[in-house]
Amino acid sequence: MKNFIATITVLTCLLPLQAQIRTAQDYYDYITDRQSVVEASLIGFSNALETDSAGLMYGKLKIFKDDCEKMAGYMDDLAPFRGHTAWRDALRDLYIFYYKLCEREYVQLVDYSLRLTQLTELEYRQLADMMNMLTEEENKKVEAVNMAREDFLKKFGPVNMREPKAGEEK
Repeated sequence: MKNFIATITVLTCLLPLQAQIRTAQDYYDYITDRQSVVEASLIGFSNALETDSAGLMYGKLKIFKDDCEKMAGYMDDLAPFRGHTAWRDALRDLYIFYYKLCEREYVQLVDYSLRLTQLTELEYRQLADMMNMLTEEENKKVEAVNMAREDFLKKFGPVNMREPKAGEEK
């Protein structure tokens, strides 16, 4: 009985979302609105790294991590659009990638940023190596997102490619 109630509860929560997404435009808007949330919090974190405020850096890192987790969950809950899942799945992978970075590498990046003038030559090399590796991995994931998005647009477009405001969410 508990499983039945849990299933009904989950279905009830998902139905309104799926009922809202009927067209390629709806799907496109839903995904891009969520993308803008992650982009805005990534920019916020990046800007915080340019300050000397540990509180601001760690605060923006937490917001970014939370947004990545939340948006990955939204991608998990999003049903395929006419069988198409590549764009949704590529974004989910990117958000999980960022989330994992927030647990280790980005914490280390905050530490380096706070001690920038005191880093040893070895730490500078480690920082450069870490940033090169992360940039390379991120570029691969972003390229997968872009290719999947283009594939979606070829199959279901054209759509009105409005740009959501930073931090805007439907």
